[in-house]
Amino acid sequence: MFLAKVTVLVLSTRRSPPCGSQAADGQPLRVDSKDRDKLVGHRPDVSCVDTVGGRTRWFWIVQGSERPAYAGDGKTSGDATIIGIVDTVTWKGRTVFSARE
Repeated sequence: MFLAKVTVLVLSTRRSPPCGSQAADGQPLRVDSKDRDKLVGHRPDVSCVDTVGGRTRWFWIVQGSERPAYAGDGKTSGDATIIGIVDTVTWKGRTVFSARE
């Protein structure tokens, strides 16, 4: 499980029967090794299936063997699954992201 920042958001629909789904590409984040007060991207973007349906800039992702448990029907393909929307990120007492701003 890791924190990621949205880089691309994709919405798609199917005509018959009508339904929709959402996917996103996310940049995994980690603490900067040079400045421990910042979060930075640390590897290539990950394609994610969105199971929570939110339009946010930050989210929680699972990959690997944990992913099918969160994907719902077990038939959804993708590298990772979004399992949570992030409202606020506080690092060392400082808010680095807030969905309210």
